[in-house]
Amino acid sequence: MVGPDGALMAHAGKRSAMLVQDAFEMIGGVQRFAQWADENPGDFYTKLFSKTITRESDVNVQVGVENMLDELQEAEAQGVVLDAEFTEMED
Repeated sequence: MVGPDGALMAHAGKRSAMLVQDAFEMIGGVQRFAQWADENPGDFYTKLFSKTITRESDVNVQVGVENMLDELQEAEAQGVVLDAEFTEMED
């Protein structure tokens, strides 16, 4: 039975990760991976390495639409010119 905190799913995820790690080690581990990367640099850089780079964002998801509209009105009242584009969303 899965509890409200998803403990069973978390356990299954950890177990799967352990199995993948074990298989990785059994087929040559880091040494074989490095050899593959050396032989396939295009795939390594575009399909794997690029996914490990974290992306930073200045997005604040806690700012609501009403708050943003208030800030825009405040900027307009102070004579700030905003240059922006928007896309209208459908329901």
